[in-house]
Amino acid sequence: MASNHGNRYITNRPHMPMSERAKIFIPFDPLKGFKEALRQKEIEAEAIEKPSLSSDHMDKLDHVLSSIEIGSPIAVIYFQAGQLIRLEGIVEAIVQAMPDSLASAESAESDLLLDEDRAQPARRVSVVISGTRIPLDSIVDIEID
Repeated sequence: MASNHGNRYITNRPHMPMSERAKIFIPFDPLKGFKEALRQKEIEAEAIEKPSLSSDHMDKLDHVLSSIEIGSPIAVIYFQAGQLIRLEGIVEAIVQAMPDSLASAESAESDLLLDEDRAQPARRVSVVISGTRIPLDSIVDIEID
């Protein structure tokens, strides 16, 4: 039972230290992981298919890609995991990668594009912009500043 003597309350309970009182106000999440699962479902619902590009648009992209220089500012829209992502930054590198061995068929299929004229694996080309590696076949649009 508390009584009021002026502005001071007197109780039968011991005084709680401030460090312990702060714990009372920590947010409580009764459904751990629910917010993350809900957000994942929202992302899946918003997912889109990779846009198909017209041959004219692909020619335009090829022309722009051929004029890219390392160190130049660029804005790229690319497709990744069901979303179109816009990235602005500086071109750091143009990478042509080909696995050293084709031991794993799954790895080879995901890392290579086939050169239809020669039926041989072709190099997979990527652009590195501000630390992000973007495969050229994922690029939907490019703007050079």
